[in-house]
Amino acid sequence: MYQYKAFLEEMYPGKSCYIDPKNRGWMSYWVRGKECYIEDIYICPEYRGSYAAEEISKEIEKIAKASGCEYMTGTVVPTSLNPERSIKMLFHAGYKISSAHDNLIIFIKPLEK
Repeated sequence: MYQYKAFLEEMYPGKSCYIDPKNRGWMSYWVRGKECYIEDIYICPEYRGSYAAEEISKEIEKIAKASGCEYMTGTVVPTSLNPERSIKMLFHAGYKISSAHDNLIIFIKPLEK
């Protein structure tokens, strides 16, 4: 997994991957100016339904704040497998729907200063 993180950081400036130290999963993200976009999320099956995704997201929020970001964004593809799981996690973590079009729902969460 650490090789994947190194690959992202080498190939895509501004992109990284937070790997949970408790081995519950990971999230890849982009820091672009005032925005931190969570791109991909993977939570190990045995930790789904727990608060692992929200806890990992909070770690990325810390990174985003330290990088000068003012808000977090994330997306859900409604036709993906179990999109309600991602939507539920985003709402629980304080995200709101920003917009929706085609097969994509865009969520946003302002970061507290």
